[in-house]
Amino acid sequence: MALSIRSAIAALGLIVAAVVLPAPAARDGAGGAALAQETGAAPQSAQTATEAQALLKALEDEAERAKLAAALRALIAAQGQPAATPAPAAAPAPAEPEVKPDSLAGLLIAGIAERIQQFGRDLQGTVDVLRDLPRLFAWLRALGADEAARTNLLVSLLSLAAIVGAALLVEFAARKSLDRPRQAIERRTPGSLLFRVLWLFAWTGLHLLPILAFQLAAYAVLSLLQPDRQTQLVALLLINANMLSRVITLIVRFLTVPQCPALRLVPLGSETAAYLFVWSRRLSVIAVYGFFAAEIGLVMGLPLYGYQLWIKVVGSLVALLLVVFVLQNRRSFGDWLRGAPGERTRFAASLHGARQRLADIWHILALLYIGAIYLVWIFGITGGFEFILRASVLSAIILVVGRLILGGIARVLSRSFAISGDLSARFPGLERRTNLYLPLLRRILNGAVWVVAILLLLEVWGIGAFTWVASPIGRRIVSAAVTILFILAIAALIWEVASALIENYLDRLARENMSGRHRVRLRTFLPLLRNVLFIVLVVVVTLVVLSEIGVNITPLLAGAGVVGLAIGFGSQALVRDVITGLFILFEDTINVGDIVEVAGSSGVVEGITIRTIRLRDVRGNLHTIPFGAVGSVKNMTKDFAYYLFDVGVTRADQIGSAIEALDAVDKEMRADKAYQAEILAPLEDPKVDSFTGSGLVLRTRVKTVAGRQWAVGREYNRRIKLAFHERDIAMTG
Repeated sequence: MALSIRSAIAALGLIVAAVVLPAPAARDGAGGAALAQETGAAPQSAQTATEAQALLKALEDEAERAKLAAALRALIAAQGQPAATPAPAAAPAPAEPEVKPDSLAGLLIAGIAERIQQFGRDLQGTVDVLRDLPRLFAWLRALGADEAARTNLLVSLLSLAAIVGAALLVEFAARKSLDRPRQAIERRTPGSLLFRVLWLFAWTGLHLLPILAFQLAAYAVLSLLQPDRQTQLVALLLINANMLSRVITLIVRFLTVPQCPALRLVPLGSETAAYLFVWSRRLSVIAVYGFFAAEIGLVMGLPLYGYQLWIKVVGSLVALLLVVFVLQNRRSFGDWLRGAPGERTRFAASLHGARQRLADIWHILALLYIGAIYLVWIFGITGGFEFILRASVLSAIILVVGRLILGGIARVLSRSFAISGDLSARFPGLERRTNLYLPLLRRILNGAVWVVAILLLLEVWGIGAFTWVASPIGRRIVSAAVTILFILAIAALIWEVASALIENYLDRLARENMSGRHRVRLRTFLPLLRNVLFIVLVVVVTLVVLSEIGVNITPLLAGAGVVGLAIGFGSQALVRDVITGLFILFEDTINVGDIVEVAGSSGVVEGITIRTIRLRDVRGNLHTIPFGAVGSVKNMTKDFAYYLFDVGVTRADQIGSAIEALDAVDKEMRADKAYQAEILAPLEDPKVDSFTGSGLVLRTRVKTVAGRQWAVGREYNRRIKLAFHERDIAMTG
């Protein structure tokens, strides 16, 4: 006998359970029993019929019946005795402790690997259904080989053809009888919106009547024929499929009204309305009839794996059609989102940027949405389409609330950081700094809002964002991000406070009419201090950021120390330049704007770095001199200056006249408003300094403001020449 004793016992157990155990359908009455028979009996009978038939043959055979009875007695005896105590298992070897990554990169890799494994398990469940395809073909071949099954199928098909054919004839007759009033409504052009709505409902009702006629005729023929139970269930499924598909199509027809633009309430063109109607009917027919076809197959004995495979094929086809629909309308729907070029309303202008961005990426969002629905359905996520609907509504709410919060942040920041005229006058640099950091603060707050919105979106879509944030890797990332933002904020605060203190001190010196030398010195030190502070902040922030993202900075610091030592040995000249420059700056020997002579070059100091000094000479040449090359500094603009005069006189009897002329020129210069502020003291008494072959030399000097001695001296020389010429004093040279 092909059936084993184990299979016979299993089949007998099913029969005994069906007889002894109370069925739920019995508690629900006859209707429940019928429903149980309709929905569950067919698949179960298909799966257990072979085993029940084999059990019957075993009971009819005397030898097999004796073997079965002996097996049952042994089973009863085994269940009546207590189970033997199993031998104690050997103590398992101590498992090695699980190594958990502690770095951020390791945690990220572990989390991604876990997600990939879960996706692989879900994908395997879907592939298992596809593996059952050969079994489905085998079931179809077995169904075709059974003569009784073929006969029953033929009878059922004839009954169904009679039911559906009669219903279609009644529907056709009803539609033809209603063509004239429907066409009369389509020829009307109602003026007001109220009449348009009324005529639209009447027009829709005329389309609904043939559908109802089909339903009534089908039910009437079904009650007259009284086919077997299976055929009745199949007929009911076909009638309901037709009803649902036609009602969906009618709803779309009500919205688009492709045949009658005068009744259309939705602002659509005739071509667009017809296009949407065709696609809606196509999708509804495939989805509805595909689903009911699977239900019909289940009633007719289709195995469960075949049912699942067919449902997945229909769902995949619908998803593919939706993708094609989105790609076909990518450009046209994007143009509609952008709006007409002539829109100039304030509301449209405020949404112009968002509409442009949405028009560029709407098809990507739609494809992602379709893919999400498809994946949720194909992997059998709990809740199915109810979950998708709830997540979609919550996503829309989150996006709207997020947009409102972003607008509120912009208004609050604009009002909070508004600088009044008095405050701007008291602190001239405050408005500039506010304008510098206000966009950055706005971006940070907007980014925080978007991060929270994205986490909420992930949460409502079942990805478990907050659960992930609460996990070790999430806490690590959040902690690192908060620490990095805190360090950056502290660094920016230190930078701004230091710069503000230096600049405010310089402004205070200027307001108090302090010496210009102090202002020049601060102007020299400010770039150096800012550069040094910037370098220190960058180094510290970089080390903290590397430490927070999981990089071990100890080897980095050690390597930096070794590299620094090597650089120190190899760049002694650089170190000497820096140290010499620091001492020169601290001693206030040189400032920007001074006229100095260093290392054989002279000129105006244009800039000072921590290592070099830049001079612009009288010819416009720029000299860059390292501080290490500065042996001595000749500063010609320190505090005050003297201009030295060597006046040559040819005759000794004209010395007195020459001294009188010099005194007259000095009085004239000190009386001139253009030069009196630059001359700090009268011309010193001229003295005979030396003798030459052509005469003698009178030497004197005048004290001037630092840096103005050359301009004052040149004017003195011009006037001395004129005074000597008026007095006929002969000059040497």
